[in-house]
Amino acid sequence: MFWWRVASYLYSRGGFMRRVGKRIGANLHRDYNVEIPLTVSIGPGLDIAHLSGIVITENCVIGRNLHIKQGVTIGLRTPSNEAMITIGDNVDIGCNSSILGGQVNIGDNVTIGAHALVTKSIPSNSIYINEITPVIRQKKAQ
Repeated sequence: MFWWRVASYLYSRGGFMRRVGKRIGANLHRDYNVEIPLTVSIGPGLDIAHLSGIVITENCVIGRNLHIKQGVTIGLRTPSNEAMITIGDNVDIGCNSSILGGQVNIGDNVTIGAHALVTKSIPSNSIYINEITPVIRQKKAQ
């Protein structure tokens, strides 16, 4: 996370420093398979449990103490100039979860379960899980 913050700072300076920041960001993406644009606002305390397959959109504001597991996607379903995903403080996102949408707000102290698909806002102090009803059918005797 240290090198991402350095790259983000350099990117925001513009000119030659922007090119250096982009180079550092590209190296981080290549080495760790984590795609976090340098324009994302991330509060202190980001914890990525396993560095594999993390994708975060450029129009995202992340609060303090986000705990994120492997395979998480935070992305947009609408053009990026109209959309913003905001994640509050003390949020825990389970593995292989996706937060997709236009104007999605995740409140403070939220836990998102594994394999969840979030397309709407979640209020503070909530636990979000997808309730999936399995379909079981008997095979016909042959």
